[in-house]
Amino acid sequence: MAWLALDAGDDDPARFWRYLLAAVERALPGLTSEAQQLLNAAAPTEAALTSLLNRLAARSASPLVLALDDYHLIAAPAIHSGMAFLLDHAPPNLHVVLAARTQPPLPLARLRARGQLAELGAAELRMTPPEIAAFFRQVLGLDRPDRELAALARTTEGWAAAVQLAGLS
Repeated sequence: MAWLALDAGDDDPARFWRYLLAAVERALPGLTSEAQQLLNAAAPTEAALTSLLNRLAARSASPLVLALDDYHLIAAPAIHSGMAFLLDHAPPNLHVVLAARTQPPLPLARLRARGQLAELGAAELRMTPPEIAAFFRQVLGLDRPDRELAALARTTEGWAAAVQLAGLS
């Protein structure tokens, strides 16, 4: 697994791709050397990504999950273009996870149509009243009335952090 936690400073294409390759290198040592050389030589991003994807495809027995956290902080069109290229040409052993607060400007419809996209939205992340009740009983050791838990679900909108804070208080 290669994990890259993004911040606002990573909206620079050179920095973004350098950090992405470094994350992949930590997960699969030796995989990104050619791609890094291409980026350092100011080759087009697609050339570096092609090298990365080809080397990853050659290691089909080595699946890679590439997680990019806070992708909503990325606005540079050049980065989105490179990510679209990466997703369009990804070998079967590459799984990309984008965690974002908004939908990224990527070819999501095409990925959905190909069956290559799984999405979790706010509705899937919210806790339901039965889940809140189970959390209170099993984790916090509290047994609260159903009406109180239903009110808590409405108030917190089911967000786990808010539910936990309410339980701790």
